[in-house]
Amino acid sequence: MRTTIVLAFNVVFLLILFLFNISIFRGSINIPYNIVVLLEGLLFLTVPLFLVAYFIQLSRLYVYALLLGSGFFLADISSIIVPIPFNFLFTYLLLGGIIIVVGITYLIRFIKKYQLPQEEKNSDGGTH
Repeated sequence: MRTTIVLAFNVVFLLILFLFNISIFRGSINIPYNIVVLLEGLLFLTVPLFLVAYFIQLSRLYVYALLLGSGFFLADISSIIVPIPFNFLFTYLLLGGIIIVVGITYLIRFIKKYQLPQEEKNSDGGTH
């Protein structure tokens, strides 16, 4: 049932995004390109990932959804500084680095909390 709901929301948002793009290309809506890129990222990546995070109850995924959804916008903004072919690489390496740092932090916390028990050695040098 949850999979059906998430799939239905994704299809609805995909249709909204498609209609939004058609209306912009026809010129009926006059919105700056940067805002269009931000809205596309938020609608196409952030909203579906928010739904997945809600259903699997993983709070970290909300932050990842915001990072990935803002990636297109940040790549567009970074094209001022970084040449066009490399702006997406720069942006997603930066966002991926943030996600990796968060993951390593959680891994270190987990390892500290659930340490392996130390093995005892026998007098003959073997382990118990």
